[in-house]
Amino acid sequence: MAPTTLNRAVLLMTSLVLAVGVIDGIISHEWDFLAVFAMALALQLLLLARLRGRRPAVPIRRDLVAWLRDQAALGGEPMESVADRAISAYQAGFTEFDGPTGPSTPPRKREPPATSDSEQDLGR
Repeated sequence: MAPTTLNRAVLLMTSLVLAVGVIDGIISHEWDFLAVFAMALALQLLLLARLRGRRPAVPIRRDLVAWLRDQAALGGEPMESVADRAISAYQAGFTEFDGPTGPSTPPRKREPPATSDSEQDLGR
């Protein structure tokens, strides 16, 4: 389930309904009713907490999702790992240096190899 605002709102609203059921089960002394609502509420809150810790959803084209699914199945790894590796390789193709990229890393320029004009003409 993608952690969108709508999904979080739906989970929160259903958790509130389940909380009312738990309170009603306590007041009416219906212990089986209380057990069912309490278990459902615990699962809802667990799912809601799990959604908060994930990274934000990024829309991806269907053909890329199919490619990610195929690559993950071939390699026996999660789609997230394949996507991370693909994005890293894509980003590395745009950089001019070998090394980590990030806001704290100053860009370094690659220096051309030290060759003379005669060596370049000879193809060495």
